[in-house]
Amino acid sequence: LTNFVRLLRENLPENKTISVAVAANPERLEKTWVASYDYEGISTYANYLVLMAYDEHCRGGSAGSVAGIEFVRKSVEYMLEKVSKDKIVLGIPLYGRFWKEGEQSGGEAIVIGQVENLIKKYKLVPTFDTNTMTPKLTIKIDGTIVNAYVNGRYLEEGTYNIWYENEHSIKTKLKLINEYNLLGAGLWALDNEGKDFWNYYKTALNETKYEDEQEINIRQRVEAYAKIIKVKPVNIKVMGILEKEKISLNDEALEKIKNIKENKYKIIEAIIINNDIKSVKNDKIIIKSYTKNRYKLEIKQPDVIKI
Repeated sequence: LTNFVRLLRENLPENKTISVAVAANPERLEKTWVASYDYEGISTYANYLVLMAYDEHCRGGSAGSVAGIEFVRKSVEYMLEKVSKDKIVLGIPLYGRFWKEGEQSGGEAIVIGQVENLIKKYKLVPTFDTNTMTPKLTIKIDGTIVNAYVNGRYLEEGTYNIWYENEHSIKTKLKLINEYNLLGAGLWALDNEGKDFWNYYKTALNETKYEDEQEINIRQRVEAYAKIIKVKPVNIKVMGILEKEKISLNDEALEKIKNIKENKYKIIEAIIINNDIKSVKNDKIIIKSYTKNRYKLEIKQPDVIKI
């Protein structure tokens, strides 16, 4: 697989994105099929990896959560040892699996929308397992509940346990993306979600602003300097880095600086207090004031505190 991804990278145009979905390996196995995914090797050639952090319990196996929180956390932590966080997309399941009591095997998939329809139709009350941070629904087909339609057929008589995902469990997984500052989330699969999914998904995913590794490094040095000079930054923001006529900000920034010549305007680090730069490590700097994703830029030559 790694060699295949390498060949893709070598033969595709540079502007083409390569993403690879990889299996989770929370137990750090070295000999089973999941070990065939060389995270580090694949990430060398791919733009990002989608960690399929689900199927903790799967078809043909024992009953249980599809993506318990510790299963997901361990999967993320192991991958972070091999791959930059800037290349990790956390895969989240929009489905569950169900097992019929008394059957030797089970684990057929069921999408979230179907589970929510069963809950609504039969006025069922699911439980929530705080160990795995996932919901579980038990439905008994016994004459009182009939015509439970799942995956194109009616369920036969018996008791079924459905492990699935809901708003609470999905938000818990999205918190890991914010906690580990991962690149983002991937969903398996679209159209499996419930009706209210998009009302909470975007807000939960963007609970904290994403920073790449370079931005984190700069911010941490700024915070350390702020402590030394005994100021308390109310808000710290990495300005970005300007090289020649390119800057890692938005189009508005590019428009304002496109006529700057040479490469002497480079933002190294800055301390911002109440949206104003109080000290900089540079001769000249781009001042940026901002309020929640809206930027206002201007070119100035402020008084400089040498760091």
